[in-house]
Amino acid sequence: MSQHTIFPKTQFILDLKKTINDFVNSNLKSVHQYAEQTLNQPFKKPTEYHHDFSSLLFSNLNLMITAIEEDQLEDISTWAHALFNSDYRSEFYTLIPLQAIKTDLQKTLLLESNSLYQEHFLREFSDKIVRYDFSNFKTHFSKALGLVEKIVPEFYTEITYFVKEIYILNQRPPKQGSGMGVFGALFFSHEVLSPSIIDAYERIIHESAHLFLYAVSFIDPIVLNDTTEQYHHGLREDLRPMIAVFHACFVLGRMIFSLEKLLTRAKKNPALLNADEINRADTLLTHYKERLTISLQSLRSDGKLTKVGKKLIQPILEMGTH
Repeated sequence: MSQHTIFPKTQFILDLKKTINDFVNSNLKSVHQYAEQTLNQPFKKPTEYHHDFSSLLFSNLNLMITAIEEDQLEDISTWAHALFNSDYRSEFYTLIPLQAIKTDLQKTLLLESNSLYQEHFLREFSDKIVRYDFSNFKTHFSKALGLVEKIVPEFYTEITYFVKEIYILNQRPPKQGSGMGVFGALFFSHEVLSPSIIDAYERIIHESAHLFLYAVSFIDPIVLNDTTEQYHHGLREDLRPMIAVFHACFVLGRMIFSLEKLLTRAKKNPALLNADEINRADTLLTHYKERLTISLQSLRSDGKLTKVGKKLIQPILEMGTH
């Protein structure tokens, strides 16, 4: 597979970011006006976001929209105060311990456990934010991130555009996660990242690939299959909707591509990886190729894709033929 086909053009990334920013700003203005009229009280005008807003903004905005749709006045008030009394600007690659969240964002859903959040993506993460010193982990994680930048710089560029926070969980499951409801955040269990630099490398690529597809979902549905249809999924044993199958194919393809590039570079530069790391990369590569074959079978036989979806998956389909 030629390298240029797997990466979207820079302009496509910039257009995605503009669409997402427009979505956020438009919805913030709408819910601000609705909150003032419905609750009959003034709120601080929302900040105009252009590029650097936190995933917590997405989370609270989505919960506010849900509260409005369900006409829950108490919830509308809760999220209005959270949205318009907080500063959601984010520093890049923030690894946030629980204490920092508790101090700065007391009313965010990360600390809550009542019924308001039970149907929300973060409900399974709410009590699992890590509670220990980050110094050793930061060093390990930074090395893995540096490896991504060195081996697959195009992926790293995507990360710099879309990732705003990285949350470290103190137990598993879950191993890792991301989602539309908290767009801009990645969640990892420290256990799945720490054993080997290879594991951290592929996990970063894995979850960032999901995040890229969530970004695309702001402009295009990617697949046209009904969500009630269920298919075999290469990353999990249970049946999932076709959009999950597409995600699996895309993520597996990117991980295979990145591991192959890493091993190729290691052959040219023996100092890059030690023997255990090379063996780990080889093991993962074999496993992911097997998983991709399963995912592609479902996608090829039953997938109904948009033009954008077809373009995104084409290099992965070519990968599956080799």
